[in-house]
Amino acid sequence: MSYLCYYPQVQINQLPVPITFPKGVDSFRASIIMFVETLEMEPKQNYTISQLCTRFAFQRRRFYDVVNVLEAAGCCQKTNFDCFTWLGLANVKPHLAQLIRDHELTTSKNDMEELFPTSESITIANLAYQFLLAFLALDKKLLDIKQIALFLSRNNSRFKTTLCKLYQISHILEVVGIIEKTITPGEVLLAERFFPDKPSQNHVFMDVGMLLNGTKKQTASEVYADRWNAFTKVHELPQPMVLPILSPITSPISV
Repeated sequence: MSYLCYYPQVQINQLPVPITFPKGVDSFRASIIMFVETLEMEPKQNYTISQLCTRFAFQRRRFYDVVNVLEAAGCCQKTNFDCFTWLGLANVKPHLAQLIRDHELTTSKNDMEELFPTSESITIANLAYQFLLAFLALDKKLLDIKQIALFLSRNNSRFKTTLCKLYQISHILEVVGIIEKTITPGEVLLAERFFPDKPSQNHVFMDVGMLLNGTKKQTASEVYADRWNAFTKVHELPQPMVLPILSPITSPISV
C-alpha cells in the first residue's frame, strides 16, 4: 500500500516516544544525527515534517531549517509544505554534479554576478543553495565562511545576517558529514566523497561574441580563475571603520 506521507512502521518501533537526550548533550546535533540515520535506512520514501519534528525532538522552526539545508544539498525534496521525499546522502554527489551541468560552470557563460545575484532573499534555503554552489562555481574544496558571506552581501548591508545564517547552514552540513571543519576558524571543506568529479580542464569555451570579436579562447581552468578573481576582489574593498568605544572621563580621586 502506498501512502502520501507516512512513517515506516519498522522505524517507529525502534524509537522511543518522545526522544529525550541526557543533560549536557547537544540535542540539536543529536536530533539531526538520529533523524538522518533513521531515514537512511529507508530512502526514497515520503515523510511528514510535522510528525518527524515531534518524533526527533526538534523545534519546528529549526527542523524546517534542517530540511531546507538538506534539500539544497540534494538529500531530500519537498513535495509540499509539510511533506518531503528522502533521497539519501548518496544523492548529494549526483545532485552537485547536476548543478555544474545546469549552470554550465565549466564555461564562461555565467559569471559570478549572474550566479550569485544579491537581490535574492537571504532565506536559509537560498543561502544553503548559494553556499554549496560557491564551491562548485569556484572549483574549490576549501572556502572561508566569512569570505562567502562578504561576497554574497557585496551589494547590500546584510553581511552580519548572511554570516550568521551561513554558520547555521555549515553546522547542519557538518553534522551530516557533507562539509568538514579545518583547524582554521571559519574555514570549511566540502568532503571529498561528495565533491563532483573534476571536469576536463582541456575544454575550450567560445561563444558567438568571441568568434566575431576574435577573443582569446578560454579553458575551464581560466573560467574558474576569472571567477576566483571576482570573488576575492570583493574582499579587497575597504571595510567599514569601527570607531572605538571610549570610556567616560572621570575626575581623579582625591586622596
